[in-house]
Formats: sequence, structure tokens, C-alpha cells
Amino acid sequence: MFSDHQLLKAKNQIANQGVTVTEWAMQMGFRPSTVHSVLAGRSAGRWGEAYQVCIALELKKQLPNR
Repeated sequence: MFSDHQLLKAKNQIANQGVTVTEWAMQMGFRPSTVHSVLAGRSAGRWGEAYQVCIALELKKQLPNR
């Protein structure tokens, strides 16, 4: 999982773009519920869309084989 600091940084990254989390998710092609789950710390982003959200928010680095 992610620290509170990492999650706050990701939330601020979205807010600094002047959009809501839902708007950011839709612009990036993600389901808003998935982004909210990651930002709330409910999803570790180990695979699938949650993993891609973590990559986009710079919470994780993309592995070469993905």
C-alpha cells in the first residue's frame, strides 16, 4: 500500500491540474471508481486498471514486462 504522504501528493497532482478526480479519470480513460479506490488507499494497484492508475499518478514505476 501507499503512505498518506504519497496519496496526498497524488491527489494534489490532480488538483493542481484544475480538475476533479472524476474529470481526471475520464480524461485518462480510467473508471472514476478505480481512481478513487487507489487514492483512498483501498487498492494497492497490483494489476489491471488500478495498476495503470498507479503508473499514471507516479505511485509506481512501470515494470519492463508490463
